[in-house]
Amino acid sequence: MTLLMKPSALVLSALLFLAAWPIAPAVPQTDSLAFCSSPPALQATVRPDNDISFSNDSGAHGGIPPAVKRKMDALAVIGCFNDIAYSNDPPLSLDRFYGRAFAVRGPDSSALYVFDLTGRLGYEVYYFILFDPATQRVTPRPAAIFAKWARDDDDACHRPFVTFEDLDHDGHPELVVRERTHNGTSYNACVRHYYRIDSDLRLDPILAVEERALVARCQDTQHLA
Repeated sequence: MTLLMKPSALVLSALLFLAAWPIAPAVPQTDSLAFCSSPPALQATVRPDNDISFSNDSGAHGGIPPAVKRKMDALAVIGCFNDIAYSNDPPLSLDRFYGRAFAVRGPDSSALYVFDLTGRLGYEVYYFILFDPATQRVTPRPAAIFAKWARDDDDACHRPFVTFEDLDHDGHPELVVRERTHNGTSYNACVRHYYRIDSDLRLDPILAVEERALVARCQDTQHLA
């Protein structure tokens, strides 16, 4: 004879079975946010030549406006989580991603803050953030250049690394940044980037020019293009 149970009886039996099953104690899980929080203090270097450096942070040092520091901290957190996503090693503390910072006088009363974001995966990126002290507004999406191969005494890229020039002669200067580029085993160059400064301090790329190139002709010689 087959014994049939009503649906309600089946549910009750399942609940009684689960109640009797031993439950392992809860194990607290490590929250990855703990690895990408508590940003360190940071000061900006002000060089006498109103430029930045890829090799040192010599010069006067001063504070960074809170709005700019929050933008730098957000960039460091992104770098930290990228490191967690692409590495099997235990995450490092957030201060591992803070390199140098520079302050450069900008057009009118603005200031340009440059943040060197470092990382364990071998990348190094310089971010450019404009700041208007009157409105406390900052660049919403900082411009960036790859700086892994950059240095101050480089044969390809020469100073100034950061300037402001009125490229289109409209009375509003553009931000100009020199980036040291490298590809393969033979190509090394200096690329000059031009960014239009919009009213909300956005930096829109409008032109990139290869200013100088060093191309290897043989294994031990280089030719200046």
